Amino acid sequence: MSKSNIESYPPMFRPSSADPTRQPDLNDSESSGAGISDLPLIDMMCLDIEKLDKACREWGIFRLENHGVPTVVLSQLQEHAKRIFKLSFEAKQSLVNSNCPIKYFWGTPALTSSGIALPRATNDALNMDWVEGLNVPFSQLKYDHHHHHNLLINDFSNGEQAKGLHEHTDSSILSILSEDQVGGLRFFKDEQWFKVKPNPTTLVVNLGDMMQVISDDEYKSVKHKVELNKEKERVSICYFVFPEENTLIHSSHFKPFTYNDFRAQVQLDLKTHGSKIGLVNFKLQHCQDHFA
Repeated sequence: MSKSNIESYPPMFRPSSADPTRQPDLNDSESSGAGISDLPLIDMMCLDIEKLDKACREWGIFRLENHGVPTVVLSQLQEHAKRIFKLSFEAKQSLVNSNCPIKYFWGTPALTSSGIALPRATNDALNMDWVEGLNVPFSQLKYDHHHHHNLLINDFSNGEQAKGLHEHTDSSILSILSEDQVGGLRFFKDEQWFKVKPNPTTLVVNLGDMMQVISDDEYKSVKHKVELNKEKERVSICYFVFPEENTLIHSSHFKPFTYNDFRAQVQLDLKTHGSKIGLVNFKLQHCQDHFA
């Protein structure tokens, strides 16, 4: 955490807001000994459909190369994001109640349909997600009546108290991630956590809950989280694709529901249990073994 830029952080993330005697040792975290995994590499210039299908079935996460987005554009996005996050907390917070479609959030990645953060399950800085971000709705892309698109730009604050982003699955169809070189992304496979090597020239794609539903459980919604570097902030830019909110989603393994239904259930989960339960709420009884 940069002391010279302390006013840019949410007040609860500033050193005086947390009890130093309760600072966790990140070196003893549950996944600090996780293995390092090379993700399946998908080349967009010579797409191997069988390899892509296998990555979706067995991993739920893969890396894209030759994706067509110029490296200079990704670098510029990262630099612009860093400049925005250096603004004062008050300047960023003013976006929440403004008419600007871009919304600022912190302490949780769980957002309402308008991009405003849901009430946090805890006010304890040591137990919340140490993340702040901007939600950018791409409303102009709604020419497709089956999907809508959002861009999240995240800044993962560093510090001794940092908890990162707790383990979760994305609610999207898929998520496309551009990250800097700091690293910290972890995913769960074969009953263990793996570290993802940062590579700013490639994009990481992970499948979300809606893809698992659409594919009748053939493809995985991958569990993942972010652990933080004590010395450096991590900036990521993630593009989410969702079903159109009121389109009915059919699956032989799940009850019919709309994305609005799913989001409402997740919000209820967070309020009632403090965490997302997700797809199990919609699973047909004869298919419950998949979640056992």
